[in-house]
Amino acid sequence: MSRRKVMVWIRDMRGDYMWLARHIPGLLLIRLKHQKWNTLCPPANVPRKEWYEVWATHFTESFGLHGASREHMITILYELGEIFERYGHEPTLQDLMILMESKRYPRGSDVEGYHIRSLTKLRSLVRQLGDVAACERGYDYGRLMDEGISIVFEAPAGKGVSDFLGGLLMEYIYMYRKYNRNRIHIPMVLIFDEERELFRERRSSADVVFDIELKVTRLRAFGVGLIILEQIPRAICEAVTGATRLKLCFNIMAEQLDDGMKIMGLKDYRIRELIGQLPVGQCVGVLGGDRCPRPFLLRVPKFPYSGEGISEAELDELSLRSVEGLQADVLPRFMGYEERMKGGGEAKETGAIRGVVRDVLVSILKKCQSMDERNAQLGIDRSLGNRCQKFLETWGFVTEVRDEELGKLRFLVPTPKAMAWAEKEGIKVTCYEGKGGPVHQYVLEKVEQALSHVFRGARFRRRGAAVNGRQPDSVMRLPGEEGRTVAIQVIASSGNFEREASAIEGIARSGVADLILVVATMKKYIRGIEDAINRVCSGDTLKKMLVAWAEDVMERGRLEEGEIIMRIAGRREGAPQGHELVGRKYATE
Repeated sequence: MSRRKVMVWIRDMRGDYMWLARHIPGLLLIRLKHQKWNTLCPPANVPRKEWYEVWATHFTESFGLHGASREHMITILYELGEIFERYGHEPTLQDLMILMESKRYPRGSDVEGYHIRSLTKLRSLVRQLGDVAACERGYDYGRLMDEGISIVFEAPAGKGVSDFLGGLLMEYIYMYRKYNRNRIHIPMVLIFDEERELFRERRSSADVVFDIELKVTRLRAFGVGLIILEQIPRAICEAVTGATRLKLCFNIMAEQLDDGMKIMGLKDYRIRELIGQLPVGQCVGVLGGDRCPRPFLLRVPKFPYSGEGISEAELDELSLRSVEGLQADVLPRFMGYEERMKGGGEAKETGAIRGVVRDVLVSILKKCQSMDERNAQLGIDRSLGNRCQKFLETWGFVTEVRDEELGKLRFLVPTPKAMAWAEKEGIKVTCYEGKGGPVHQYVLEKVEQALSHVFRGARFRRRGAAVNGRQPDSVMRLPGEEGRTVAIQVIASSGNFEREASAIEGIARSGVADLILVVATMKKYIRGIEDAINRVCSGDTLKKMLVAWAEDVMERGRLEEGEIIMRIAGRREGAPQGHELVGRKYATE
């Protein structure tokens, strides 16, 4: 590990090598929590777009994404790079995630599927890396290569993120040496100990072979050797073992001997028995090529292990001492892009809502919808929708209302501050054209939507639809010169059914509405509504009434198959005798 001889970089996943920093002068220890690496920032002199293609390729390979996801990610990375080129800064993984969360694609399309899967993996990566990648520029690993500094990196335990960082480190070294002629300087060795996830045989979801062989071959061409240590021989893919010139096999478990012999290219059963009896420090070696066609016995000097007793505090101290001289290379993350996309701190003072947060707020002001429906309409996922909600709630623009009975739906209700903002921005507020709270408005909206699908050309009126001094929630007029008029009344609470029945009676007596459709948001309300109507309403009123459960009207399938359609259309064939109380065919004598 001497600077004058060979530079060694070790990926240490199990903590077997970190203690070496206590005994070997000049060896740096960089623990995961002290690492700083913006993986989107290309190595020195490497074209940004070329690095983005490498990054996207490795990202999709590491997380088993479809091949089309690579092209999708490259397109987004190009866009992100152009944005930050205007800023004069380098983007980070957090910035990439923000840009992807702001994207909207047709619901159910292939590109939406690629986008959602890629974004899900990216979120996991950002969450696991945390502060490691939250910088515009991290440690200058290119300079460390030029100076021949040996390093022990603590590798993360998670399979996906460890695979990603390990493979991208190989790409980083190759690209740096290629564009900076680093190959003519100090020889380099990478050591991977039991990282079988990185070197295993696998295929992505698109059935594309993971091209680890190319990485190994390119590194070797630029003066970088690899030492891959593994106790399970079959865990290493054939592409890597086939490209390996020197193979050493120490004593391994009996069940692994056949795999070890196969990788070594040996068939002599006597060598198999020999390997199973090798003492500590001895191994059988095979050197590819014609110069050494026969296997040989090799004795490896034992390095005195003195890692016992080293504490986490001492490892942290060694790591902090190692990175102390690297902190000058670190640039903090540029926050201008995130502030612009999310409205920035200025929104708290001035209400200057921008980006996708503005789209969400405008949608809330325009239409009463559940949060899931709004997210689908805007083409954003639930995570981004929740983050927008958090921003708007923090700034005092919306409050959340939950209905635990009606499918446990969640609604966002604009506050007076949001109304004032809409007036200032010239946005017409149409989410509450009528009476009632969000649940009431939501059900009414869904009922009108379902009826409009069945009765093409029907017209609806809400505000100003008063009949004989009584104002129903909505009035529907069917198409045609003699189109029937249907008054729609939604009952969303069990507060006072008799008051509701009295209002219905007033509407019915006017003689303007041919039918009164009473919609109960909860099935359990129907019996109470029925009793109140029987006590308050006259027999003539009962004959022109239709009481229905909201689910039977809101869902098109139930609506088209039920008796509700026949009653609204004026066809009474098959209707029960007596006073009729809706699709459930309630009848009172």
